[in-house]
Amino acid sequence: MQKNSDLVKQDSFSVIRQQKVLIVRLLNEISVINNNGSNLIESFKHFILLLELKKDFDSPKEYYELYIEVYDVLTILLNYLTANHLKLFHLTDIYELIQYSNNLVPRLYLLITCGVAMLNFETFPQSEILKDMIEMLNGVQHPIKGMFLRYYLLQRCKFIFNDEKRVVTNEFKIDFLIANFIEMNKLWIRLQYQGQLREKSSKLKERKEVELLIGYNLVQLTEVLDLEEHSLALKLYRENTLPRILKQVISCRDIISQEYLLDILFQIFPESFHCDLTCIDLYLGSFLKLTPKTNISKSVVTLIEQILSQADQNKEENNKNTLDGGILFDKILKLRLDCLDAVFSFINFKKKDYAITDEINFLLKRVFFSIKDDIELDSTLPYSLLVECPNVNEFLLNSGSDFIRYEMLDMIIKYRIQDKSQIPLKDLSRLLKHFETNSY
Repeated sequence: MQKNSDLVKQDSFSVIRQQKVLIVRLLNEISVINNNGSNLIESFKHFILLLELKKDFDSPKEYYELYIEVYDVLTILLNYLTANHLKLFHLTDIYELIQYSNNLVPRLYLLITCGVAMLNFETFPQSEILKDMIEMLNGVQHPIKGMFLRYYLLQRCKFIFNDEKRVVTNEFKIDFLIANFIEMNKLWIRLQYQGQLREKSSKLKERKEVELLIGYNLVQLTEVLDLEEHSLALKLYRENTLPRILKQVISCRDIISQEYLLDILFQIFPESFHCDLTCIDLYLGSFLKLTPKTNISKSVVTLIEQILSQADQNKEENNKNTLDGGILFDKILKLRLDCLDAVFSFINFKKKDYAITDEINFLLKRVFFSIKDDIELDSTLPYSLLVECPNVNEFLLNSGSDFIRYEMLDMIIKYRIQDKSQIPLKDLSRLLKHFETNSY
């Protein structure tokens, strides 16, 4: 079986390389037949090499190797189209001509290549071309072929997403990328039901091989947001980007997709974006709507650690400021408490929904120790956590872990003995009532 697959792949490589030689030769020669001196139309006959991308291969990895070969040939065509627009032909005529091609997948690769050449000239309506290209890809619903077509579009249009001239608005770019992301994610999920019945591990491996194609959409989104100054970029992320991404994460109902996408969101977008209170609420609300078996521990812990890290960073920056340091610290502490209380509320709700599980216990411990490690010796945070966070008492009392409660109690008493936290004795007595168990 593997031997036959290798033969098919080698045959495809051979076809592509042979046709590439003929294409290069034609494009480098001056035509004596055509009035414009171009052999472009003649060269299109040799783009039958694109038919190799219609074949089915044993794995996405093999298809990717073939895609790279084709990409190189299409780069030659793209450069030729861009260099000779208005000299030998008009790109509008070529774009219309390509649409008469019979084979869907080859036609779309050629249309994208020609469309991208047109995007290099501001005389063409760029938004309309982009809209046309992404809509026509809906005709390919084969998981691998559809994903790689959309990936090809992303790779070719990268210069548009990084363009600071604003010929295409950043709002349009975001809409374009999210629309492409949603369709690619659907194709990625469909991949596990494609082809012959295989073991679950084989299907998982296939999906892992192409997960970066999905993430590439989100990487390009960060490039678009980087073109804006921070406050506007955060606004776009909060209102126009994150809600739509999370909606797709929730609605896809696929564990592999949900865990991967949440992980990459925290990896590629700035820490300060995640620590915005509106974004925190969006994340935590989404966590509660995921498929029950989706492991959210890593995402929640990452969010908490980023909140604490960002708070420390803000504190360091503000300490250098000439304004009243006490006022600035109070603002930072208030922000930290609001963020953490949202997390406590989420964990309490999650615990009620799914009872005490190993995942919840792990999460509780990580939350507590993330907070504890962040506390400075002269900080009032331990006391503030218990007094000012409405949800923390339930978090501690129902944690299912005497160890966590003991650690928090120990910390409070030490702070009181050292007189660091300035907790009035009457308040300390009230707090101790929350920790009355036989083990103490």
